[in-house]
Amino acid sequence: MASVAFKRNNGPRPVDPSELRAVLAAAQHAPSLHNSQPWRFVLDRTGIEVHGDDERWLRHTDPARRELTISCGAAILNMRIAAAAIRRQLAVHLAPDAANPAHLATLSFSGRHSTELADAALSPAIELRHTYRHSFAARPIPEPELAALRQAALDERVSAEWVRNGLRPRLIRLATIAMFLLDSDPDYRRELRRWTTAQSGAPEGVPAPAFGTESLTGDPPLRDFTAAMPWIARPREVFPAESWLLLSTDGDDTAAWLRAGQATERVLLQATARGLVGGFITQIFEAPGVRREIAGHTPTAGLPQVVLRVGYPRPDDDRTASQAGRRPLDDMVRASRGVAELLLRRDADGD
Repeated sequence: MASVAFKRNNGPRPVDPSELRAVLAAAQHAPSLHNSQPWRFVLDRTGIEVHGDDERWLRHTDPARRELTISCGAAILNMRIAAAAIRRQLAVHLAPDAANPAHLATLSFSGRHSTELADAALSPAIELRHTYRHSFAARPIPEPELAALRQAALDERVSAEWVRNGLRPRLIRLATIAMFLLDSDPDYRRELRRWTTAQSGAPEGVPAPAFGTESLTGDPPLRDFTAAMPWIARPREVFPAESWLLLSTDGDDTAAWLRAGQATERVLLQATARGLVGGFITQIFEAPGVRREIAGHTPTAGLPQVVLRVGYPRPDDDRTASQAGRRPLDDMVRASRGVAELLLRRDADGD
């Protein structure tokens, strides 16, 4: 079987095409704002370049490209986990090209290694993970599980704190303000319409079956995707108490956002592997000025990046209906001459 040699300082190391496909396919399943999948992978003989895709950038919702970058960080973590599952290691170089801010990272295969079993064990969770927008089952998460999820973020050098009673009302108030400001912005509503669809199984965007449930009390403050499709009604109910994890970084640049994305996905994969599901409270960071206000109320010194809600799924949860579609792999990958045939199609012996 043919292979590709990725050039490294210590010499080329052959990479099997099936290994590359497995790693790239894992990136498809990362979470992203409105399921925009805003990543592009450029392959050459130095490795896998991760680029932000401006055609999938939500300029009005995410003007600083912060959420786009966090999404690409989640895709990077999936590739690392997929590589560990096939006993390969990926060296990750964040923000390698200051002259090209769209080039977010370069990943290079650095040979076989005795990988951490815990990383390899997360691989099946990549395809099972999905964003949960319903109420959770009324079942508390045991403290050891909460500690393990927090540790997952810390492993990526990102601060993580479970939101306690004092902070939670403030976050709800700020999220309510943010949602009002966003819903009052015609550009935001236009962008929301672009990335929502009534079509189940669409390859991008949030389909109507995944719009989720509305809280009668505003707790949790979930995004209203029906604002783009008012003829679709979300079920309404009072949500049981749930656990929120706040992720913060010590910086607020591209590298910090990429770390936040990797930490976010590691927490979500750990949750999935433990029978939990997770979702986001993202709009709290999207309205001008509101994110800065959050920083003044958090117990950590870092800059808040992500709020995750985590819990057990309801017994009637239909995971298939809640899952959003994914673009084909060849739609997100570009390969330089000489590697395209190996990377983007199955080779002659049917692997």
